[in-house]
Amino acid sequence: TKAEQDQQQSAHVAAEGREASLGAMRDEAARLRSQEIRLSATEQDLRGRATSAERRLEEVRRSEAELLREAAATAAELRAAAAASRRAAAEASRASRTAANRQRDARAQTAQMKELLLL
Repeated sequence: TKAEQDQQQSAHVAAEGREASLGAMRDEAARLRSQEIRLSATEQDLRGRATSAERRLEEVRRSEAELLREAAATAAELRAAAAASRRAAAEASRASRTAANRQRDARAQTAQMKELLLL
């Protein structure tokens, strides 16, 4: 009958519509999966870059700490050298005073001897 034909045609059109909708959904799902794969790769790349940056930062920190230790050691060596230099200067000053005193004493003795010889 005509009503049955109309009903079958209507069901057929509805089925085609559902199939088209299902195809569109499958296409969207495939697009989303592809996007998810790209985002996952980007995320992995960013994590790798962050890990690399963290490693470089740690290397810089270790280098900085080593340089600070070396600077502290050099400063200590310079302070020790300055102290040794001051001690050496003080010793040289004492030796100079001692030599000057001995020279003065020797001149005084020489003068005394000359006086005794002239008497």
